[in-house]
Parts: sequence; structure tokens; C-alpha cells
Amino acid sequence: MPVTLANLRTRAKRRSDMESTSFVADAEWTDLINEAYLELWDLVLAAHADHFIASANFTLTSSVNTYTISTAIYNVRSVLRNPGLETEYEVPQWQWNERGQHAAIAYRLHGTTLEVLPKTSAAGDYRIYYEQSCTKLSADGDEITAAIEKYADYIVCAAAIKALQKEESDTATLERERKRIEERIRAASKTRNASRPERIGDVYMSDPEDPWA
Repeated sequence: MPVTLANLRTRAKRRSDMESTSFVADAEWTDLINEAYLELWDLVLAAHADHFIASANFTLTSSVNTYTISTAIYNVRSVLRNPGLETEYEVPQWQWNERGQHAAIAYRLHGTTLEVLPKTSAAGDYRIYYEQSCTKLSADGDEITAAIEKYADYIVCAAAIKALQKEESDTATLERERKRIEERIRAASKTRNASRPERIGDVYMSDPEDPWA
């Protein structure tokens, strides 16, 4: 069953014993839940980044060397030129102090706009892989992402803690529970795919000046 903003608010009120009080208004509950949701997003992203990867294909022309991504990006994983073809290769990222110094193409992300330089060589087909940013909940029916539903109790505990702190009430029990969930997330990151762990990528597979070498 999807976990919605309304569901989280009800659960947080219950855990903080605030079901029958308006000491914390619903609008403030929404803020507290979103703060907790972002905390959880960062925790799970650090442990299971692949759960949050999305991709987009785009084409640049000789007159337009930028692409605006329609959603917020947490981190760019990879930008490919000629995706799906035998000539596919990964585009390197240029550093700000190297602007204008690249003979071969390179990219940089400015907010949600990806720029490829040099402009004279940028025309072509691309694919970007990126880690998604957390989208705030606003309507009661808004759902948290399915990838972290199993950790929804973290949001409930964290929001309830903040509400109780405002009331200057004891939060020790909820803080211990939140800590247990954090440890569960981190422990899962250590054991996932243990038989085939991540390895350091081979950065010498191709020459960025000659990607097909």
C-alpha cells in the first residue's frame, strides 16, 4: 500500500500522542514530514544510490549546446555520447577553471542545465544518468517513492520527535527507534550484493581525446 502524506501525518500524530491537539497545525506537520523525508532520502541514497538513478536522452544541435533537465538532480552519474551505438563513449566533466580549454567535448551541470563544450563540437545524441533529488510532499495523496517505503517509520519518528521537541516533551524513546532504523539502512548497504561488490572503475579504458582508441 503506498505511503502518503496523509498517512504519515496520521502516524506521526499517533506516535507523538498529538491526535487530539492542534498544538502542531497540519501545515507544520507537512513541513516536519518533508524535513524527515529529505533526511531519509539522503540516508538511503548514500546506502543504495542505484535505487534513485534515472536517465534521459537528448540531442544537441550546432546552435544549441545546452540541455535543461525537467527534474531536480542530486548528482550526475554519467553522460554518454552516441548512446546505444558502437561509437558510444562517456563524456568527461570539465572543471570551471578549465572552461574553454577542451579540444574534445566535455560537460558541466549548472543547476538543471547541462552544458557541453566546445559548442562547435557539441552537436549529437546523448544520454544522461543521474541520481534523482527528493520531491517534497504537498497534497494529502502525495506518495513517498517506492524505493524507501520500507523505511517510512523513519519519517514518522523524525517528524514526531520534532513535534515533541516543540512541546518540550521527552523524545528519548523515539530517538532510539530512529537510530535503529538508521543502523538498519547502513547495515543493508554493507550486505547488499556482497558476493559481487562494487569495484573501482577502469578509467584507462579509453582516451578522452580519442574515445574509440
